[in-house]
Amino acid sequence: MEARTLTCAGRLVATAELADTYGYDTDAYDHVFLFRRGGGYELLVIDRTERYRDDGDLASASARVDVSFAPNTAALADMVDARWPSMSGAWWQLLESGRHNDAELHAAWVPERMRRDLDASSIYDKSLATQSGYFGGTSLPAEGRGAPAWRDKAVADMAANLADLGWKVRPGPVLSPDVEPGGIFSTGTVVAGSLWASRFGQEAAVIVRVDDCGEIYARLADPDDLLDASTMNVVRDGARPHGAPADEGLQHVGHAVDELLQSLQGPASGMGFEL
Repeated sequence: MEARTLTCAGRLVATAELADTYGYDTDAYDHVFLFRRGGGYELLVIDRTERYRDDGDLASASARVDVSFAPNTAALADMVDARWPSMSGAWWQLLESGRHNDAELHAAWVPERMRRDLDASSIYDKSLATQSGYFGGTSLPAEGRGAPAWRDKAVADMAANLADLGWKVRPGPVLSPDVEPGGIFSTGTVVAGSLWASRFGQEAAVIVRVDDCGEIYARLADPDDLLDASTMNVVRDGARPHGAPADEGLQHVGHAVDELLQSLQGPASGMGFEL
């Protein structure tokens, strides 16, 4: 068999293992390697597919290797989102893997981590509930909404909750009169106010919302949410991500791919590698 060699220039900064095992007789795996070089990023993917017989034995397997280039993290995110469904978590896996090794990946990781943390930070105030459930619930009096400053109290409750979770918070920016609550159940949701919230050494504008079941929850602000959109950007603190050395934990592409191929099963009938 003629030897074939594929070389990627740069440093390996992130990896991800993605599996699609929905088929009854087929398993598909993507082994993803992200490299950093002067002009941007190279994404090397080993697409491995295995097909099985009715008795469960491996019938055939194949692997295809391809490399794509992205000049920056925005283009890289678009490339990843276009190739893999959002449910795969491909972009998040790459950010988690590479945030210690690359400053731009770390900068992209921070707002995504903020979003995920905010999604898990909701609290409930039963006195603000107008419905007992999202679907088929009964009407509730929502006595708490009768107080003149109930929105301010909801924002204060969220600020206290975020502070308990490790965020640093302060009064938020002025919101646009056209700000929308956003979210899946936004029909019965109102905007209560805003906060400036800091975590991981960076600060972002946060919108606080209250839905019809009394859930107080927050999300990162969009540019159109603020009266002065120029103030909404996440601000970098200029520090090196966790103080990690630039080359810590990195390796050459040849070593990484060799280790992967050695970990695969020996070639079965019909197995081949396409480069």
